[in-house]
Amino acid sequence: MYQHSIPATTEARNDISQKSWNANATFWDERMGDGNDFHRLLLAPALERLLDVQPGQRILEAACGNGQFARRLADLGASVIAFDFAANMIEIALSRSAAYGKRIAYHTIDATNGDQLRALGHESFDAIVCNMAMMDMAPLSP
Repeated sequence: MYQHSIPATTEARNDISQKSWNANATFWDERMGDGNDFHRLLLAPALERLLDVQPGQRILEAACGNGQFARRLADLGASVIAFDFAANMIEIALSRSAAYGKRIAYHTIDATNGDQLRALGHESFDAIVCNMAMMDMAPLSP
């Protein structure tokens, strides 16, 4: 019988998840690309309605993966700061986003690290989105 134990600390859980996403970044990007049907047809339209993106808004995207939704937000006129804690995902996002110039800035940041989040700026975003990622994060506390 397979037994799986959950690491006791946030750091240990993050380490496992981060290593997994770094190892699987290329695999994920090959399947996601600029959005699979699930994201393009179901998630993105709902997220776009909820965010009500307006040109010139500053939007933060947490756990951006390959940057697919960050690019969509930039296409809608937003200025996007996007981050992921998997450096390999950020590398892919940068390579896919070259045409966007300064409309998207990518960072390697851990969403469970308050100091890293605060470095992005206090009350400097019109909206924040985290899409399909919370299940891979260690528990967050305010």
